[in-house]
Amino acid sequence: MDKSISTSKSHHNLLPIDNDSILPPEQEQGNVEYKLKLINPSPNRLEHLVTQMKWRLEEGDGEAIYEIGVEDNGGLKGLTEDEISSSLQTLHMMADKINASVSITQEKLIESTRNDNNPRKALEVLVKKIPADRQAVEIRISVLGNVEAGKSSLLGVLTQGELDNGKVNWFIVTGRARLNLFRHRHEIRSGRTSSINKEILGFDNRGKPIKYCDYQTSEEICQLSSKIIVFIDSGGHRKYLKTTVFSLTATHADYAILVINALSPLDCGTNLLHLSLAIALEVPIMVVINKIDLCDDQMIDRILNNVRTLIASPFCKNKIPITIQNGNDIIAYSNNNNRKNMVPIFLISCVNGDGLELLYDFLHLLEPSMDSFNRDKLIKQNCTFQIDQTFNIPNLGVVASGFLRSGLIEEGSVLKVGPLDDGHFVDVFVTSVQRHKVNRPQIYSMPHSSAVISLGSSAIVYIENVRQCGVILAIKHKEQIYADESASVIIRFIRRPEYIRNGYRLLLQFERAKAIGHVTKFACLSMVIDVGVYHRTFYSILLHRMNVTIDCKFYGTIFTLAGYRKFDDNRQKFQAAITAITDEKNHPRFIIDHHQQQSEQRKQKENIFNDQSYCFELSESKPKPEPLIVVAIDFGTAYTGYAFVFRNDIDQIHYMRKYSSLDGHEGKVPTSLLLDYRRKFHSFGQEAKNFYYNLKSSQCFRYGYFENFKMKLYSNGENQTKIDANLKLKPINQNYEIEAMEIFSMSLEYLCQQAKDEIGQKCGLRLTHDDIVWVITVPAIWSDQSKQFIRLAAERTGLICGEMLRIALEPEVASLYCRKFLSNELRNSKSKIQSTIEPGISYLIIDLGGGTVDITAHQIQQDGFIKELHKSTGGPYGSNEINRKFEKIIEKIFGSKRWQRFRKESPSTYLDLMQAFELRKREAKPDHHTPYNILLTFSFITYFGGSKELTKLFDKNAPNGLSYSPKLGIIRIDMILMNQLFRSVIDPLIDICRQILEEQKSNNIRYMFLTGGFARSAMINQQIKLMFESKLMVVIPSQAHLAVLYGACQYGLDPTLIRSRRVRQTYGIAIMERFDQSIHPHSKRMISAQDQTEWCTDVFDKFVEMNQSIGLFESIKRRYKPIFSTQNSCIFHIYSTTNMMARFVTDQGVQKCGALYLELDTIQFPNGVNPAIQQLLQREIEITAKDLQTGYDVRSNIDFISNLNK
Repeated sequence: MDKSISTSKSHHNLLPIDNDSILPPEQEQGNVEYKLKLINPSPNRLEHLVTQMKWRLEEGDGEAIYEIGVEDNGGLKGLTEDEISSSLQTLHMMADKINASVSITQEKLIESTRNDNNPRKALEVLVKKIPADRQAVEIRISVLGNVEAGKSSLLGVLTQGELDNGKVNWFIVTGRARLNLFRHRHEIRSGRTSSINKEILGFDNRGKPIKYCDYQTSEEICQLSSKIIVFIDSGGHRKYLKTTVFSLTATHADYAILVINALSPLDCGTNLLHLSLAIALEVPIMVVINKIDLCDDQMIDRILNNVRTLIASPFCKNKIPITIQNGNDIIAYSNNNNRKNMVPIFLISCVNGDGLELLYDFLHLLEPSMDSFNRDKLIKQNCTFQIDQTFNIPNLGVVASGFLRSGLIEEGSVLKVGPLDDGHFVDVFVTSVQRHKVNRPQIYSMPHSSAVISLGSSAIVYIENVRQCGVILAIKHKEQIYADESASVIIRFIRRPEYIRNGYRLLLQFERAKAIGHVTKFACLSMVIDVGVYHRTFYSILLHRMNVTIDCKFYGTIFTLAGYRKFDDNRQKFQAAITAITDEKNHPRFIIDHHQQQSEQRKQKENIFNDQSYCFELSESKPKPEPLIVVAIDFGTAYTGYAFVFRNDIDQIHYMRKYSSLDGHEGKVPTSLLLDYRRKFHSFGQEAKNFYYNLKSSQCFRYGYFENFKMKLYSNGENQTKIDANLKLKPINQNYEIEAMEIFSMSLEYLCQQAKDEIGQKCGLRLTHDDIVWVITVPAIWSDQSKQFIRLAAERTGLICGEMLRIALEPEVASLYCRKFLSNELRNSKSKIQSTIEPGISYLIIDLGGGTVDITAHQIQQDGFIKELHKSTGGPYGSNEINRKFEKIIEKIFGSKRWQRFRKESPSTYLDLMQAFELRKREAKPDHHTPYNILLTFSFITYFGGSKELTKLFDKNAPNGLSYSPKLGIIRIDMILMNQLFRSVIDPLIDICRQILEEQKSNNIRYMFLTGGFARSAMINQQIKLMFESKLMVVIPSQAHLAVLYGACQYGLDPTLIRSRRVRQTYGIAIMERFDQSIHPHSKRMISAQDQTEWCTDVFDKFVEMNQSIGLFESIKRRYKPIFSTQNSCIFHIYSTTNMMARFVTDQGVQKCGALYLELDTIQFPNGVNPAIQQLLQREIEITAKDLQTGYDVRSNIDFISNLNK
């Protein structure tokens, strides 16, 4: 069978090699096979070759390398193109028989000396196959290096598949790549890794990297990978040295990568210290010189020469440096039997990508440190699983994570766990096993490295995954240990017993000295170890008292505990355990021994412990920082999505994780909600849509399906729906009603949880309410009731705190997107418009969504902020309006009752019809001349009685321009009818734009921006350009459908970007004035029974008038006085209207929109009360009532929903 062979230049290097060049002779053992040619083998020969391939794959743990065109002695003879093709075909036949994959990794051009002068090549081919009973090949690599070397950035680029921005802001590097690896708040804020982070990079059978940019979870990556590289990242700063040492001991690294900053001296910081640790532990090393994009050639040569000199020195045991410059260097390293003594060096830039492809190729060909024989031997040993951490999952049980050092674990196994505090072990039953979060029926031990501990009179002992303080009780035959000496010492654990065995290796560290050794025997709970001291400088290690510093870092609050501890030979364990927690108010307190209260601790700090050798200092937590993350939710009529941004990387917006989007709405899902038979949440988005429309008609009644329900919150002349807490929604397939608040809340809860889960996967943080600012966008033309309705629905989820929620207007945040990115797009374009948006420029924003269209005018002020020139206006002119009108036409053809029954009984057939129309609607163009065809499904035709019945119905009821072809089974929509459908939304849109431009002549509007998903319609944007391009520049951003999400993230970071807003309606309250018969109608006259004063009722006192500009935090003040001094409460009834001539709240067009209740028990009013209305641009309207004499005030937001009927 012919196979297509990839020969991408990015993976192969064509380099001339002399004919007399040779490879090392072929070895009988190992996974490398030399073949001069594989041309037309006989069946017996083919069977022998397949058996040989199985052997090589077994030797290579699922990987074998075939050198084609190479003799057994290593001579490179090469093959012609025909011979190569035939050999590759044979190799594929061999691989197909055992279900293996074949990929070319290297091509070598051989200069021919023959008379025919035909070019000849030698190939290197990788054959991969994961045995059915074996896991994917796993290689663990520890990443070392000094602080600011770029370790986390390198791993972020390798695993995420996106280059770093390398940005420097206020002298602090804020590269976005490393943010994906940080797990704690202080890491994100400081930019330094302090904990042990693990990231994975997968390779498939053909050697293609599998990264997070293509797959969202580690489970997906592991399931698709035949080789997994596990990177272990740890802190580079010296104060995190204990963590770095622990990462080497507990993670069992096969290799170590030393990352060096090309701009820093080689011996600065912890570079040499980390290198010496890896050499002492006999972990193979590779060196990555990072940040070469910031260096010139001379600087690169200097640092490269220094690295090569260091590696070849006795400090590194005279290892052999090899600079990886091309694919041949990788092959030379892989084929060299002495590669354990070789150190490959890479020159890398995480910003421009230099050297990354070579590093990928190197990692792909990297072999595990343990061969198949030793691995099988390890599997046959008794099971030993070292537990790193345990946690309890509700309804599941206790989960233990760690490293399988030897043996095999299967589901159903019975193991012993311990030792407990009393030294005993207990039996446990294994119910399930996972590797990298993927369920496995069994797992077995993988290759690992040596174990280590640290040395000192009182020291932290590192043995495998054990890390505990110990005391040296004795040194055999010596009082002191000097450099390069060995001795047996006795060390005792202080806190608790540990599980260890004879022969375990360990590492001890004291100040600048290190020691490695192994356990020889036990004495009670003490252990005897043979230790060899290893350090760079020559000095003695004495037994004396030492200082111990404990850094306790907590979620949300940070403390530092510093103490001095005295150890002596008779001390056997600590006397006290320390635990720190935070209470509900986020104030620190300590629980120490007998749970003393915080106040007692501060009063008697020196007497907290009975042991006077302790003294502690507490540094209070810093003020509450700004939220770390902004999450924006664009809750649309047709499609919904979210995006988030980290505060310390504001230029990188992370959009909703990738979903299959066949309809072109990337980063969003349909706004569809499905309830189960109990009317509880079932699913949302594409999952809900697919599930419902694939149901059988007999099953539909068990579910409730909602779509396009956002339009229920839009009120205009045609839709006068009262927006309050009792608003109901009806599923499209049911007759029952359910609270609209519940439907919106379920939808927002799903989106919030998805966003938090995705953020957690990216940064690993455990988030609280104070960590996230939520921004929900709404149409600017919505009423105040609708905006508050969304706020209440969001708060009802329980995931959003009201103080951390901001309601943003869609056209305003779309304007922020245009202001931010348009300058780049214009600068790169060849148009005649200016390349930047300068202060003073005015522009029109048209946000074209699925349900509504919002239009407003903005101006860039001198300070760069945005001022609104015209109040937002618009209407229900979104893309769904065209769908609705098309469906009305079809409904008229078949009859309303019959059509509605069809929608309920055949939802999948209905969806097929509407999706087909949606595709034709997007294809529509003004210059299109042929009909748009919609293919009807067989189920649609049969439901309505067959082709003959359909022909009759269309002939009788279809409008001009719509016809049915029984021969082809299609509906034809001619251009005239399609234009009419679009004109129903284009004409009112154009009228509104003309009106705004006419009113804003003095502001010289120069640009018109089209944003939103509907802006990508050629019919829409070409018609708008046709009408307005002679007057101004019409611009459609490249990501118009994501403009609202991007702008909402920017708005969440800085709400002050919008400095002023135009009020959509006139707002005021109902008051009473002294009656004046010359101006007041007699019908409004009222006489006070208390003092016979004549009053005029229902007077509409206006706070702010329609289209009036309100600045940021601007207050509009009015002074009022209660009618009666005995009043203990005051009610402000809030009214709104678009009637500029309204004088009374009973006039036409004046509607009650809310109320404000103020308790007056504590306020005396000799001089009146002074309410001030303030429309905060990042919140809702707020009113403050202040006593002018005492200064006491009462503050509240207007309730637009609960009080409409009171």
